[in-house]
Amino acid sequence: MASQRSPQNTASTEFRLGTFSFALIIPIAVFEYVAYFWRAGHFFQGDTIYWFHHRLTSLHDFLFSFITTDSGGWYRPLTNRTVQSLLYPVLGFEPIGYRVVLFVLLLANTAAVLALSSKLTRKTVPAVLSTVFFAMHTVNAYVTYDLSFTPELAYSLFYLLAILAFFRYLESMTSGYRTLSVLCFALSLCSKEAAVTLPLTLLVLALIAGERLKPILISLIPHGALLVVYLLLTLGRLGVASEALASLHTPPRQLETGGYYFMIGPHVLTNAVTAWSWALNLPVGLLGEWRDATRLRSLVLWGFAGIQMALIVYAFLRRDWRPVLSGMALFGIAVLPALPLMGHFLPYYMFLPVVGFSVLVGATWNRLFEELPRRLPLAPVVTSLAFAALAYVCVRSSRSDAINNPLLGHSSRIAETSLQDLRRLYPTIPSGTVVFIDDGAQPDLPFHHAQGGLFKLAFRDESLQFKYSSQKEFPPENPLQSDRIVRLMYTEGHLRPAN
Repeated sequence: MASQRSPQNTASTEFRLGTFSFALIIPIAVFEYVAYFWRAGHFFQGDTIYWFHHRLTSLHDFLFSFITTDSGGWYRPLTNRTVQSLLYPVLGFEPIGYRVVLFVLLLANTAAVLALSSKLTRKTVPAVLSTVFFAMHTVNAYVTYDLSFTPELAYSLFYLLAILAFFRYLESMTSGYRTLSVLCFALSLCSKEAAVTLPLTLLVLALIAGERLKPILISLIPHGALLVVYLLLTLGRLGVASEALASLHTPPRQLETGGYYFMIGPHVLTNAVTAWSWALNLPVGLLGEWRDATRLRSLVLWGFAGIQMALIVYAFLRRDWRPVLSGMALFGIAVLPALPLMGHFLPYYMFLPVVGFSVLVGATWNRLFEELPRRLPLAPVVTSLAFAALAYVCVRSSRSDAINNPLLGHSSRIAETSLQDLRRLYPTIPSGTVVFIDDGAQPDLPFHHAQGGLFKLAFRDESLQFKYSSQKEFPPENPLQSDRIVRLMYTEGHLRPAN
C-alpha cells in the first residue's frame, strides 16, 4: 500500500513484474493447455448437459434471469447458462469450442493471481512462484473439465479483479477504481453466491497491509450496500438455497445423495482440515479416491506438503508475516461458505481459496529463496527442482482425476455411450414416445442423462419422455399404445433392449 512503500519503489516493482509477466504468461499458457486441455474433445458430463437443455433462448430470458432463479434454484444469471445459450445454436454437441472459453477463463484467473500476488508481496520472485503453484494445482482439473464449472472460474476472476481495483483505490484514492471494484463485485455475485465474502476479504487484507480501520470501513460502504441489496433479492425475495439453509435450524432426518445441507457441527472442522489438505494437493478424501497413485507420487506430494508447513512456521519466526497472513486470510475467508456443507464438500470449491494458498506458497518459498544463497548458491536450482517435481505429479494426478471422477470423465463417458447406443437402436423416435430405462445397475443414470435432456437435445424433440426405475417409474403392464413405449435397460455400461 502507499503507506508501506514509496510511489517510486512501487512503480519500479510493478514495472519489473509487468515486463516479466509477458515472458511468463506464454509458458504458463502452454503448461495449462497441456495439463488440463489435453483431451479437449471429450463429451459433456451430466450437469453441463442439464444446462444445455435449460439454456436461455432469447434476450428477454437473459434479462429476466437477473430477477429470478434458474431451474436449479440458483441465482447465477451470468454463468450457469450463458455460454451454453450463446454457443449451442452454433456448436451443438461439438466440445472443442466450449473448451476454448474455459481455457481463456483459466488463463485470465492465472494472470489475476500473478497481479494479486505481486500486490501483496511487492516482489517478483514470490509472485512468480505463487502463479506457478496456482497453475499446477490439481483443483484445476475440475474447474476446466466442462462448462458446468464456469461459475467457479467467472466468480473467482471478478472477485480477484475487485480486490485489485480496491487496492488501487486505496493507493491512489481515485474514485474510479472503487467504482470498478464495486462493479466487479456485482459481476462476481451474479456468477456465484459464494462471492458474498468479498467485503470481508477486502477489510482483512487492507488491515493486514497496514491501513487504518475507519477509512477502510468508509471505503467499503458501496460494497456493503450492494451486498445488502443482493441478500434482500436472493435470500429475501427469491429464496435462493432456502431448503439448504433451512437445515441450519431444522436438520433433516435423512440426507439425500447429492443434496445441499448447511449445518453446524463437527463436520465444519473436518471440512476445514480437508480444505487445507487439498490446498496442499494431498490425496485425501474425494481428492484421492480416483487417482492413479504411486509410491513416488505420494512421496513427492507429502514431501512438498511437509516442507511447505515448515516454511510457514519459518516465515512467522522470521517475522515475514504480512504476505503469509494475507494468503492465509484470503484462503480462509474464501472457503468459509462451503465449510458448513454436510456431505457435499467437493474439491472444485477450492479454486478461489487456492489463490490465497498460492500467495502463501510464493511468500514462504521466497523466504527460502532469499536465505539459501548465503549458504548455498543453488537456490534457483533447488526451488526449480522442487516445483518441477510437484508439477509433474500434479499433472499426472489431474489427468487421472479428470478421467475417473464420477463428476467428470466417468459421467461424460456414460452420457456419450448412452447417446450412441440409443441412436444405434433407434435412428428415429416418434414424437411423444415414452422411454422406460431399468437403471438398477447405475442408479445415478438420470444425472448423467440430465433426466433425459441429453436425448431430447440430440433428437430435437421435447415431446420425448424418459423415465427411470431408480426413480420408481415403471412402464404400465398393459400399455394402450405399445408403439409409443420403449423399454430399455442399462447394463455393463450400455443401453440395451429390455428382455
